[in-house]
Amino acid sequence: IFEKIKSHRLKPRYCIKWPVDIEHGYRLHAGALATGLAEIQWGNFNPEMFELDIKHEQANTFIGKFDLTIVADGSGSMDQNNKNRYQKISILLILEWLKRLHDKLERENKDLKQWVEFSTEATMFCGSGKVEQIKSPGNDFSDQERIKAYKTLDYKAGNTNDFDALHQIIDEVKHTSQTYQEDIKEGKTKKIVIVLSDWWSDNNQEMKNKIKTLRERWVLVYGIGITDSW
Repeated sequence: IFEKIKSHRLKPRYCIKWPVDIEHGYRLHAGALATGLAEIQWGNFNPEMFELDIKHEQANTFIGKFDLTIVADGSGSMDQNNKNRYQKISILLILEWLKRLHDKLERENKDLKQWVEFSTEATMFCGSGKVEQIKSPGNDFSDQERIKAYKTLDYKAGNTNDFDALHQIIDEVKHTSQTYQEDIKEGKTKKIVIVLSDWWSDNNQEMKNKIKTLRERWVLVYGIGITDSW
């Protein structure tokens, strides 16, 4: 994935073929060479012997930033069949991998025509209106944050108040700058929310309303079901 992202964003490299007028970008046209020499002999000292490269500046369509928020399930049923254990491993690996990807792209920044940034955040709904932060927003994942995430992702025995987690994200998006919100709408920034859960929401209609609100703000919302059935 890193090599694919890098290859699409590498700065173009040009090679000069002789003969060429470097100052004006003209290149000798091979097919017109003989005709041009003949015209010079007949007194025309400005024959049409060169090609001109006309370059058009294309709009930059690359995404500059990815903001990922993972919403974990802290409900009571997650204690069954090691579901919470697998959720914990999955979230920690995603956060770790995106941190390493960001660092690798940062080292290659000088060769990229546009920088790409990954910011991650993780929360967990724990019942009774509670939403705990697993990892604060940012592209770093320090040792302190790793320890906090590991402890926070332990089994909580709450109910499925996933809509409270989405309500918190809606408030965060509303309070971002106008520029940031316009970047999401124009596709320059991708705001992605992934909700993990093993059961129905405690309020399905409220959950649908929150998802609708986020999507109206151009936020991508996905759900991943956690189950012991295969």
